[in-house]
Amino acid sequence: MQNVLESGWFDAPVKVMDAAAARAYDVTNTRQAAEILLHRWPNEWSGSHRAARLACLAVLKGFKPPVLARRAFAEAAREADILAEGTALPEIIDMKKDVTKVPTEDKPFERAVTVSDSVGKIEIVSVRDARDYLQNVTWPNGASQEDALNAVQAALDGTVPASDACARFVDAARQAGVLVSD
Repeated sequence: MQNVLESGWFDAPVKVMDAAAARAYDVTNTRQAAEILLHRWPNEWSGSHRAARLACLAVLKGFKPPVLARRAFAEAAREADILAEGTALPEIIDMKKDVTKVPTEDKPFERAVTVSDSVGKIEIVSVRDARDYLQNVTWPNGASQEDALNAVQAALDGTVPASDACARFVDAARQAGVLVSD
């Protein structure tokens, strides 16, 4: 039997409204939440929607616990006004905490990359730093962020060099307008 992390099952369902069917239904796992976010979302995609998609991706890849996807999905549903009354949200969780299935070796960047966002200036010195940053921040240009996240994960998996991941991260940060120095 799969453990909770691998299957992405929520500890409690998120009840959402389906306006077309005029009924509420339970979303019980990360894969189901991702499918709704991608294919059945009733409103324009927002920052909360994008954060929920990224959270689901991180959970489905095994980097984060299912509670992260549940919370992000519920927040996006609340913003879209489809969260059913009485749905309990988990307490705020530590978004920086990494829960990985298989430990991966970090790879340093040849030079530090400095980014600046609403949190402040952050120095990114390794592939793992870049991955953690990309998973936990919302950039204005989503496609470049997702491409960079794929590149840094590939570097952690050993399929591309750290220098390639750094270059993708710098390009994405520049495109998003958060790059300070590279």
